[in-house]
This record gives sequence, C-alpha cells and structure tokens, in this order.
Amino acid sequence: MKNFMNRIYLWFFGRDFFIKPDVRINYSFFGGKNYGGWPIIEELLEANKHPVIYSFGVGEDVSFDLELIAKQHVNVYAFDPTFKSISYVDQNVDNDMFIMHEFGLYSKDGMVNFFEPKDSNNVSHSVYSKGNGYIKVEMKRLKTIMNELEHASIDVLKMDIEGSEYEVIDDMIESEIFPKQLLIEFHHRFKSIKAKKTKKYIEVLKKNKYQLFYVSSNGTDFGFIYNDK
Repeated sequence: MKNFMNRIYLWFFGRDFFIKPDVRINYSFFGGKNYGGWPIIEELLEANKHPVIYSFGVGEDVSFDLELIAKQHVNVYAFDPTFKSISYVDQNVDNDMFIMHEFGLYSKDGMVNFFEPKDSNNVSHSVYSKGNGYIKVEMKRLKTIMNELEHASIDVLKMDIEGSEYEVIDDMIESEIFPKQLLIEFHHRFKSIKAKKTKKYIEVLKKNKYQLFYVSSNGTDFGFIYNDK
C-alpha cells in the first residue's frame, strides 16, 4: 500500500505512470527481491546452447548475475565504468563465468562526463548532471561491444544505466540490434526526465516488435520480449 501511494504521489507530479504487460508469459525472478532482481524467461534462454547475456550497470549488486550463472550455468558479460563498482567486483566476485568489463554503454564511443551522485555513499553515476562533480569514463556503443566480443546476437540485455537508456535504445534500433529479452530500468524519476519520455520509448520498442511482459511494482523496471513473428 505504501509503494502504491508513493506512485500516486509521483504520478501527480508527472514522474510516474501506470502500465500493464502486453503478454502473460512464465518467467523466473533472479537476484534480490527488493532490489537488484530481474525476470528471465528461462525457456527462451535455454533454447540457445550458448546464450549471450549482457548486464550493463553492475553497481554494488551482482545478485542477479550470480544467481543466473548458478542456475543456468551461463556466462554473464558485465559492464560498469565506475571505480566503486570495479572495486566491489574485484573484492567480492570470484567466478570465471562473471566476465567484467570496465567501460559503460552509451550511444557513442569515447570518453564521457559521468556525473557523481549527490550521496557520496551511492555508486550510481549518470550522464545527467546531479549538481555535483564528474569523472571521465570510457563508453562504447552496443554495436562496438558486440563486434569486439564477436557476438552476432544477444539473448538477454539488461540495462540499469542511469538515464542513458533512451539514447541507447535509439542507437540499438538504428543498428538493427534486437536482443531476445530486454530488461530496462527507466529513469523517469530524474528531475530532467519525465514519465512521458519513458512512455514514448516503450511505444518505440513496441513498434519494433517488442512485447512488454513485466513491470515492477515500483514502476521503474520493465521486461520486454522480442517477437518478430
């Protein structure tokens, strides 16, 4: 009830909206139940003997990645350019199937200003300024990453990239890259981003043969399945 009332409050100020999935399909939930968890349609994942899984935005929570590795015995390619995240993985993850890359995802290749969070204890940086300083980090396009890792397609793409998801979706579609499962945390709670922008991009995905199968109770995490039939 508290979560629902909070969403009503945010909706009133144009920072939330209510949407239901397009399709009902069985999925399993991997990772933290309150934070860091994501849905996976295991049937689709298991259809590929060697599925390609990209996890963008590691932060200091690898519960999703490690549980997926443990249960499905798959490699997870993880990406995060922030020092805190890199240090966290180095100190806490000892698994050869968790493959960490120390750069981020964006709509262009090169060094990008990554603005620090207001709370210094928080790990989440963003291309959107939060009034604090910034660091310079390396970013790469999805197409560039796939070429470097020699992956022709993606089975699961998870994005928790602090507002960069909108530009990445544009670049992904322009590059004709369509992951089979697309897991996105949208950041319409940011002051500089409104809910209508997220609604617009959900429609963009639907026009490109994606169906919405999951919406989190807090209205920020979305799961899409690609249906080209």
